[in-house]
Amino acid sequence: MLVGDPAQLPALGAGGLFAGLLHRLDPIVLAANRRQRHDWDRRVLAHLRAGDPAPLVASYRQHDRLTVAYTDALARDRMAAD
Repeated sequence: MLVGDPAQLPALGAGGLFAGLLHRLDPIVLAANRRQRHDWDRRVLAHLRAGDPAPLVASYRQHDRLTVAYTDALARDRMAAD
């Protein structure tokens, strides 16, 4: 059994086995996102997977899911606190 996401960035160098098998075989595909609890989260992630990150950033900002850090030290301290 192979499990993966063909929409993720490809491997550097050798690779592509998963994508190649996906095109040659009849895969079973997960059609529903069950990881995110909120419908808005599922919708914006669909935009991100399609290559459009703007709705995700705007929605995450609206739902207080973004942390802005201006220096490496500030980001490190915030991650440690979280």
